[in-house]
Amino acid sequence: MSNKSDRIPRVLSIQSHVVHGFVGNRCAAFILQLYGFEVDIINSVHFSNHTGYKTVKGSRLTADELRSIFQGLLANELLEYDYILTGYMGSGELLHVVAEHIRLIKSKSPHIKYICDPVIGDDNKL
Repeated sequence: MSNKSDRIPRVLSIQSHVVHGFVGNRCAAFILQLYGFEVDIINSVHFSNHTGYKTVKGSRLTADELRSIFQGLLANELLEYDYILTGYMGSGELLHVVAEHIRLIKSKSPHIKYICDPVIGDDNKL
């Protein structure tokens, strides 16, 4: 029987995904896996490229879609993490849903560390 220190640390990473480039989950998941973490990924957006380019195409996760994802994880008792990492959200509504579920997760597992990548700004403004 293994003890808690023998298990692979788990991360929930909630941030952007781009087809071209290395930002958000496109970058974070690979690095975390390289260092031995198990990473569950929620993509806040699925864009062609990061928002610094002249043209950005793709889709944004809605607050209802994010709630639904969390409901599925909760129903299957899959919200056991050591770390939660957030980055680019794509909308302010997502932040409220993320905050609500981080509070819920931490109420059940206070040891969880929350790391916020303070990605700020679209269209040259906060």
